[in-house]
This record gives sequence, C-alpha cells and structure tokens, in this order.
Amino acid sequence: MLFDGEVTGVRVEPTRQLPGLRAAVETGRWRPRRWVAGRAAQLGTTGAQVVRDGAPGPRPVRRSTFYRHTQGWLRVGRR
Repeated sequence: MLFDGEVTGVRVEPTRQLPGLRAAVETGRWRPRRWVAGRAAQLGTTGAQVVRDGAPGPRPVRRSTFYRHTQGWLRVGRR
C-alpha cells in the first residue's frame, strides 16, 4: 500500500524493467520520499483529478487503475 488517508498528489510512471511501473506520494519536494514498484496501481477516492501525460481528465474520478503490460509496444502499420 502506498498510502491511506489524504494526500495532495500521487505520481505514477513506467519503468524500463519489470514489474513495469512505480508510484510515489507527491510531497511538494523535488524528489518523492518512497517509490513503490508494481505491475498495476489502483486509486479509490471520493474525487481525484487524473492527469495523463500532462493533460487533465475531463472530470474528477472515484476510481482509476494504471497497468503496465509485460511486453513493450509493438509497431503497427507501414514503415
């Protein structure tokens, strides 16, 4: 478990090695205190603003899940 209670923000980012992602509570400092690694991260709340790649979501959400697949992205289409 990353946290229980209220926080101002959580940062979730992919990693190059498995299990695939890491998450940390944003503390207002430059670097988070503690990273937790995993293949998925779940959020349950009364209302959170999810920001993906710098773009905020259209509305607050009560639940959100972030997954990292075990294989990297594969190119689809012509070269």
